[in-house]
This record gives sequence, structure tokens and C-alpha cells, in this order.
Amino acid sequence: MCLLDEKTNEAFTELDFMMENEGIKTIDLPPHITLGTYEGVELEELHDYVADFVSKNESIELRFSHLGIFEDSVLFVEPKVTKELLQFHEDFHQKYDDLYSRNGYYYTLMSNAFVPHVSLALGNRDKILDALEIILDYFKPFNGFITELAIYEFYPIKKIYTFKLKNRRE
Repeated sequence: MCLLDEKTNEAFTELDFMMENEGIKTIDLPPHITLGTYEGVELEELHDYVADFVSKNESIELRFSHLGIFEDSVLFVEPKVTKELLQFHEDFHQKYDDLYSRNGYYYTLMSNAFVPHVSLALGNRDKILDALEIILDYFKPFNGFITELAIYEFYPIKKIYTFKLKNRRE
């Protein structure tokens, strides 16, 4: 998963706080954009692949500009999709694109359906509509950066490795 800079994390934390104040449970993960979910990949092999990938790539600037909903069960913030972001995703998927997990198909290149996003709330239609009503009062577009990639294990949720991308401002 792509992790974000501290300022961007703070913006998402504020949105989470607004929802939690209204009784909406938020996502129990740091703000992130999922690049893929995999099965059948050896952890050390994936570690080496991601470490090599980040050594060749810089952080990416994003403009979180709009809200979206997947199938009335996920409320999210989507960054403006740029050539740079799509190329980053394509480059990352040069390996393991066919080893996706049950829910990982839509992150693959072969799906041709990647929607980069940061999830805000999950739930049924009523919960998502409640969350949307709250977010509409607080959301304003903002800029941020992808600064790291991380490997997480699910379930239970556990961070395994974090890899820092080269800082494009250096």
C-alpha cells in the first residue's frame, strides 16, 4: 500500500475525527492507497521486489480533489488521476499482477479498473450516506504526497515492512 506524508495524514485524521464525533466508525488503518493485494507470494521475495522498486522511484504529489462511493458500501477520497500515478501503478505491477488475492483483482493491470483512493468509511448504504453528509460539510480539496510503500498482512492487520520512496524535493 502507498502511505502518505504527515500533513496529508493529518487532513485525513481530521475527516475521521468529524465522522467519529457523529458515531461513524472509520477505517482501522493509516490513510493509504492500495496498490495490490496478493496471495502465493513469498514474503521475502515481495520484500526484495518492493525494496528494489522504491530505490528507483520518487514520491508522488497528489491532489485529493473529490469524493466517491463504491457500490454504496465504501466512501472514499480520490486523488486526481495523473499519468504519473498511473505509470507508478503500472510499473509496480510488472511482477505479481496475476497473484492477486480474492479482493485484489481490481488493483491489477489486467482488470483495467484501478481506482486510486483513500477509504473513509465502510458499511451499509445508510451508514455511507450518513458519513457522506458529514464529510460534505468538511471536505475541501488538498495536496499530498505518496512517500512510502508498506507491506501489511491481513487478518489480523499487521504492518510487516515500510519502504521510503526517494524524496522528489531533494
